[in-house]
Amino acid sequence: MGRVRLKNLLCVLLAIVILTGLGMPCVMAVPTDMKTSDEGVKFLERLQGFSAKEYSSSGKTYIGYGTECSSGNYPNGISEAEADKLLRAALPAYETKLNTFMGNKNVSLSQSQFDALMCFTWALGTQWMYSGCRIYDYMVNGLSKYSNQEIVNAIGTWCHRGSVAAAGLAERRITEARLFVYGDYKGDASPQYRYLILNANGGSLEHDIVFYEVNKPYGTLPNSEKSGYQFQGWISSDGSRITEDTIVDANRSVKASWGKGEVVYSDVLSSDWFYSYVSELSDQGVVKGYPDGSFKPANPVTCGEALKLIIIAAGYGEKAAVNGYWASGYLDFAVNMGFAEPGEITDLDAPMSRILIARVAAKALKLRPSGDGSPFADCGDGYLVAMNKKGILQGSYSGDTLLYKPDDNIKRSEISAVIWRICGTDINPNEGRPLITDGIYKGYLCEDVPKFSYDSSRFSLENGRMTYSSDSVKTMAGVDVSSWNTDINWNAVAADGISFAMIRLGYRGYSYGNISADKYFEANIKGAKEAGLKVGVYFYSQAINYDEAVEEAEYVLSRIKGYDIDMPVVFDWEKEGGSAARVYGLNKAIVSTCARAFCRTVEKAGYVPMVYFNKDLAYNYYDLNRIAEYDFWYADYHSVPSFYYDFAMLQYTSSGKVNGIDGNVDLDILLIK
Repeated sequence: MGRVRLKNLLCVLLAIVILTGLGMPCVMAVPTDMKTSDEGVKFLERLQGFSAKEYSSSGKTYIGYGTECSSGNYPNGISEAEADKLLRAALPAYETKLNTFMGNKNVSLSQSQFDALMCFTWALGTQWMYSGCRIYDYMVNGLSKYSNQEIVNAIGTWCHRGSVAAAGLAERRITEARLFVYGDYKGDASPQYRYLILNANGGSLEHDIVFYEVNKPYGTLPNSEKSGYQFQGWISSDGSRITEDTIVDANRSVKASWGKGEVVYSDVLSSDWFYSYVSELSDQGVVKGYPDGSFKPANPVTCGEALKLIIIAAGYGEKAAVNGYWASGYLDFAVNMGFAEPGEITDLDAPMSRILIARVAAKALKLRPSGDGSPFADCGDGYLVAMNKKGILQGSYSGDTLLYKPDDNIKRSEISAVIWRICGTDINPNEGRPLITDGIYKGYLCEDVPKFSYDSSRFSLENGRMTYSSDSVKTMAGVDVSSWNTDINWNAVAADGISFAMIRLGYRGYSYGNISADKYFEANIKGAKEAGLKVGVYFYSQAINYDEAVEEAEYVLSRIKGYDIDMPVVFDWEKEGGSAARVYGLNKAIVSTCARAFCRTVEKAGYVPMVYFNKDLAYNYYDLNRIAEYDFWYADYHSVPSFYYDFAMLQYTSSGKVNGIDGNVDLDILLIK
């Protein structure tokens, strides 16, 4: 939009009327020396997130609300007030860049639009300020030429990590777009938007994420192209088809459906009950026939084939072989994830029974065994009942009696129906679980996790040290250290009443994900052992998937060979770094998968695994049911710990004092029942 002068008042009023009619906020002409408002700063801080400690991203160091700093400038961290001052001091450089763009391109913005772009630019830099970027072109051409949805999409599309659209970043972009389009700082005075993450499934797309207004039909949906195939629409992760008439009510990931026409096998007839399942799955390349043109629907399915189909259908992706046999990676994954018990499947070429299919598939889908009565006369297994209630597993009637035939081998026709239903079923793992409240946190009850069993009145914090007085619970005093604590006199530590040390072995970086050693690990573990302390290790994880968690565990195992580790080996996943961190936006399923993969790998090597978290991580980033078999190391800096569930070790301060260690140190107490 061109700059509007006072003498053109009539034009200004006309523009206001037009823009108001379009649903856009009024845009008044302003000089190109705009500043971020106080409300805009608060908005930026809320979206960016606060980090008291330094963190690294893309080879640079940041602190507070994402302000760049030199590594080591803030060894003791900073407060939120200090972070606010740093942010405000850094903003003018970005304001100058944005004002220069506005002046050069004759663009006028309202204060809320300027604040939105400042937040946007603070996170992204000026990479959007080039022709060909939609939001740049829209402003240069005149925002009034574009719909609200087009502008939201122009901003929202900047939500990728590498080439993959990230859910957490998409939510931030939506919030920024709502401020830009509607002037909505708090997020409660404008239409809500949801996104579709598009998987072209081998085809091509112009954009892989699209944003739509809530409670309205999707309307025009993107099309995809794939040589030799016909585009058949978008299928969501719950198996439902998304059409132009579908009402926008949630964020969704959808996959393009392709067809080559009717699939015909010599032994699969259109009148067969399994025809549609086999036809659709075969058309999508999920199942295949034999070279002679047959499908052999009555043939049994091997354990290897069944594991692959279930794991992929449940959304875990393909797994590489681990010992040369094509299906070994799927078995290893299933055991590590708890879908199958160790030793339950010994021959991957053997047929899989119908009851084993029920149990493995239910666990892969995070379904809990149902205590309701079984509809089957010949099997009351809780996992089978849960799968039946979801409509995934069905039996057959013998007269008026419904049977499941649990010991029979599952057939190729039957597994096709099961996999098709899994892909089309909406699974809610929290269904039927009561919601509990723990302070400011809420979460679904984790039935497999023992409840808090300590007597709170027996905890006592005296002279900076936590004790627990009970004849039935023994305790040990400990510290946990890293390179932040620099050189340590371990003999002095031992003489000060410390019995064990948890030592950081290494960490994964925030941005690139490289694994690095803690530079003081060797000195610390040798010094602690020589001083007579019991020793455990922890790894600061930034894993974003199963494979990275296993990689971290294997790295730890390679580094502790030759050392007497008589305390736990700990998975310490944390979320520092704000939206710049690679773990930003990860959900409970992924984080819990990472913890379980790390712990099972450590356990298989003969060590005792443990998981570290505070209350925020416990309720918002973990499904504790999935890691209930491992001990918890819980961080709570109050004089008396408060947690709904039990824990084996407590980190009760980060500002402890111990002889032999300069400055503050984390203090812990081990509780042995």
